[in-house]
This record gives sequence, C-alpha cells and structure tokens, in this order.
Amino acid sequence: MASWILFSLFVESNSLILSSLQKKHIEEQRIFDYKTRQILHDEILPEIHSSILMFSQLKNDKIFSEQIQLLTNLHKRISSFLRELPDASLEIQRLGLIEALIRLTGSEFETSWFDWDFDSELKYRFPITKPEALEILFYACRES
Repeated sequence: MASWILFSLFVESNSLILSSLQKKHIEEQRIFDYKTRQILHDEILPEIHSSILMFSQLKNDKIFSEQIQLLTNLHKRISSFLRELPDASLEIQRLGLIEALIRLTGSEFETSWFDWDFDSELKYRFPITKPEALEILFYACRES
C-alpha cells in the first residue's frame, strides 16, 4: 500500500512539473512571436522603407531602379507576412482549434502534404474547451 501511495505521489509530482514546463514553453513562444512581430514592424520595415527613399533620391540609374523594386517587393512580403502572422490564442478563439491548425498548415506548408481526415462534428464541438489546453495542443502540433 505504501509503495502505491509513493508511486501516486511521484506521478502527480511529475505531472505538475510537466504542466509547469508546458506553460513556461507556451509563454516563451508567445513572447518570441510578439518579439518577431515587433522587430519586423518597428525595425526591419522602417529600415527597408528608408533605403527605398534613399535610393529613390539618387541618380535614376537602372541599377538603383532594380534595387528599389527589390526592396519594395521585400517590404510588401514582410508586411503581408505580418498581417498573416496569427496570434495563436485569438485564432483558436475565433476559428476553433481544428480550423486554426488547418490554416497554420496551409500557410506554412504545401497543402498537399496534409490530408485532414476527422469527424466533421469535431470541428464544431471539440471536446476540450479550456483555452490554455487548446493553446498547448496548437503549439504542440505547430512544433511537430
């Protein structure tokens, strides 16, 4: 009986530790995503814009025109990426876990790589409703 109690305490302790590590990892992922958005928006895009303006004021040479076009396209791609970069918790709340995962795979991978085969009811009535648990599942799927 004593060994069963000790084993139960050990399992409970490990479960708490793993849960704590998962929460810490998700928070680190949120911070990383936020910093990525912030750096791209507040540092990279303004530098690209400044370079475009600087090249625009120089002698209108074909080389400068090509560089301006390259920088403009890069600026557009980064801006588009920032608009598409979802906030995981908001996406899950708005779309549901399944749809958020489908969009994630559609934006990061070739869609033909995935064959989504699940009960259609699951998309609308997912058995887990706690936001933190849904976010853990989202990040686990994202990293796998």
